[in-house]
Amino acid sequence: MFKFWLAWRYLNSCGNFLNLTSGLALLGMILGVASLVVSMAVVSGYESTLRRAVIDVVGHLLIIKRGQTIKGSEEVEKSMRPLVNGYQAHTPFVVVEAVLAHNKKITGVIIEGADPESVHKVLNLKSRLLPGGAFDLGFKDDLPNALIGKGLAEKFDLKVGDVFRVVTPQTSGYNREKFRPRLQRFNVVGVLSLGRYDYDQRFILTNILAAQDFAEIGEQITGVRIKVDKDRDAIMAATAINSDSESAYWARSWEAANRNLFAAVKYEKPIIFLVIFIIVVAAA
Repeated sequence: MFKFWLAWRYLNSCGNFLNLTSGLALLGMILGVASLVVSMAVVSGYESTLRRAVIDVVGHLLIIKRGQTIKGSEEVEKSMRPLVNGYQAHTPFVVVEAVLAHNKKITGVIIEGADPESVHKVLNLKSRLLPGGAFDLGFKDDLPNALIGKGLAEKFDLKVGDVFRVVTPQTSGYNREKFRPRLQRFNVVGVLSLGRYDYDQRFILTNILAAQDFAEIGEQITGVRIKVDKDRDAIMAATAINSDSESAYWARSWEAANRNLFAAVKYEKPIIFLVIFIIVVAAA
């Protein structure tokens, strides 16, 4: 109570504090400080939400082999575990680019094959599943199950239980100049809200065995996703791996996956703070 009394004595020391000019100045300062606090909270909340969405979908750390294929995740784990602080778990993945054709519409898509046994240890995709779907990367009626981004579901009017087709060009034998289309059908078992427009518009998740068969790569994998204890550990590990010119592996952290967006947020913070702080100074 003493602080409020002291503040009131100073504000009302001249006896004419409660006038239009001082009232507008005080109101301007209140609004300016409130705007400053709210704007910083919004920017920080956006950065946190973006970071969580990226980590949920792509993981902390992505490892691929320079100019070579990976025969199994064991070789990556053996090489990376000593270099990555806070190493928790890993999961192999296969990426295939294809074209989705359904209801007389076509679009380019990214099909990612995931290991049903280990994907949940690294990615938090279950929390992105919309109601009414099931996170089932198995097979039904000899067709692989698939989870699709909500943008694809809306664009092609796909619902749980529907079947859609994707096509990818494959080289014909030893002649790399000739291609043949390869067709694969999938069952829709769920729709994912991935937190990013570009992900929702192109992402299809299926069983890693189905992706390997579709791409005709045998037991080879595209790479491995790794989960670590702290988000910052992944950035430091990626820097250390990529700086080693003799390393056969290349790493990408969650921050590098969306470097432009995170950089924009980083530079916008002080600018927004400065612009709104001017309001507070003017009112004061």
